[in-house]
Amino acid sequence: MQKSKKQLILAISSLGIGNLTSATFSFCLGVYVLQKTSSSMLFSMLLLIRPLSNLLLRSLIGFCVDKYDHKKICMIAQATSVVAVILFIALFREQLSLSERLLIIVASSIVLTVCDTFQSTSYKASTNSMVAAEHRQKLVAYEQLTDAGAVILAPILGGLLAGAVVISNIALLELAGESVVLLAIALLDFRLISVEVEAISDSWLLSIKNGLEYFKNDRYLMELLLFAVIANFALSGLGVSLPIAMMKELGI
Repeated sequence: MQKSKKQLILAISSLGIGNLTSATFSFCLGVYVLQKTSSSMLFSMLLLIRPLSNLLLRSLIGFCVDKYDHKKICMIAQATSVVAVILFIALFREQLSLSERLLIIVASSIVLTVCDTFQSTSYKASTNSMVAAEHRQKLVAYEQLTDAGAVILAPILGGLLAGAVVISNIALLELAGESVVLLAIALLDFRLISVEVEAISDSWLLSIKNGLEYFKNDRYLMELLLFAVIANFALSGLGVSLPIAMMKELGI
């Protein structure tokens, strides 16, 4: 029980730090692109990286997570994120041409997004085995709270940093956050509690087919999926248009 409590605190602390620093860094990159180019299209394309990567890779990532050791996947993905941020810091220079800086930003964003998806999927898939049964609801609730907190706080912190700190120094904050998460993952026991796992299909395409059939046969899930699509589309429109209007029209 005591170890489960420690796992709960460690998991939530690392998740909160990782989400906040990653979201802040992504926000600052978007503001930087908008400031340097004044292009709504480029800004929108940068915001498109995460949902597009998730759309194209989420099912494959989920299949890989189900087939292989969750902690190893988390460690590899997080270590790759650390290396990607180090490379960003080493390569990004204001002396480079704007197109070169934009290329580094886009490439780094893609790598970090894919790594985050691998890491978060394998982490969330281990929730049941990471803490005792009586702590699972707390873990899920705190996970949702830290996710929401990052969404709220990241633009505030990013707005303060983007106007006062150079982007390479903001990347140092991201590096610190990613490093803390890597250390936390190394310390976490992903198999603290034994959980029965169902057999996984050996075919990626068959697993996608089974998942779609599962959704198709559940009316409530289909209605929830439709609501989520509409809500995400509406919120994404606000996420793109509000920063552009605030910076270009209001000068904020």
